[in-house]
Amino acid sequence: MLKMSKHLQNSLVRPDRKPCDPADLGLDADCNLAKANRLVSLKLERVNLDDQSRFFRDFGLTASELSQSHRTYYCETGAMPLVEVTKADHNRLAGLTFALSASEFERAEKAAAQISIASTPDAIEVPAPGQLTLRLTRNPDKAFGKPSSPVAATRGANQENDRWIAPSRVMKLGHVVLQSRDPLAAVRFYRKWLGLIPTDVQVLPSGRPVVIFLRLDLGDEPADHHTLVIAQSYKDGFDHAAFETASLDEVGFGHQHLKAKGWRHSWGIGRHWLGGQLFDYWRDPAGAHFEHYADSDTYTSKHPSQITEFSRASLYSWGDDLPTSFTGRPKLSELPGILRDIRKGDLNWTVLREMQAAAKVAPRSWLK
Repeated sequence: MLKMSKHLQNSLVRPDRKPCDPADLGLDADCNLAKANRLVSLKLERVNLDDQSRFFRDFGLTASELSQSHRTYYCETGAMPLVEVTKADHNRLAGLTFALSASEFERAEKAAAQISIASTPDAIEVPAPGQLTLRLTRNPDKAFGKPSSPVAATRGANQENDRWIAPSRVMKLGHVVLQSRDPLAAVRFYRKWLGLIPTDVQVLPSGRPVVIFLRLDLGDEPADHHTLVIAQSYKDGFDHAAFETASLDEVGFGHQHLKAKGWRHSWGIGRHWLGGQLFDYWRDPAGAHFEHYADSDTYTSKHPSQITEFSRASLYSWGDDLPTSFTGRPKLSELPGILRDIRKGDLNWTVLREMQAAAKVAPRSWLK
């Protein structure tokens, strides 16, 4: 049983973390249709493509296909895009692409056909919660290869580290965090189609899961602590996307470069507790968060799921405290929809108030 605390304020004690059964928390999918082996890319819709291009260039992504209506962005070591951006009259996340082996793709293809979802020989597009599109692609190894680290060999005597301030060298798209009005349903959907494993589940004192970290099931091959995170919110939407770099140096160089270019910093540099990543968050021109990180915890499929209390203290092990501006507040234009959802029972106001109360508690008074 997880020991709950009223709060974790001014404490040097690590939060409690215990093994759990996802089924006991309502996180089990009714079936598993396929297992993904990689998060490939995200698709964004943006009002201003030129501003977005400038941000991604300074963030460390290489642009291609710079048309007036569509842009794609790569890392130095990849042959397939990590981000696709299309022109629109609004700013939003439109979809995610995951890769499957040939045999797993065939499983997904059969499942899609049974519910009248069309597919091509190499892609299946599944309607996902929050008006997103989940795109499944076949066999990533042959299509674009696996990411390789740009890290140089360890220096010996008479060798210098001559790397200087420049955009971070991005290795891959590591994870995406989604906001959800119904996180349990969203988790069940993605577990069903992607075979994801809950690594850590953050719960309120009532026991209700509100943040669920999901990793790929790669069997005995270690997978990153999380590839997808679903977080309780007052709306369905995009929280942030995180891109792996080779080292803390790369996170630091990127931090200095983005700062010099005048982009808006969100949070960092610090180290997450759940996941273990060294992190640094920035806002793009549309106000969305994009993260550089390095040094993630990894797990095989045998590692048990774990449960911990939701709190600000559990978000990081060192670094500055989470800024109040990071999560943001509902816009005035969103309030009528929120009230309507509460009246209809589609949104649990009690849960949101519990989360807000937990997030307000500053865990470390020495951080001013």
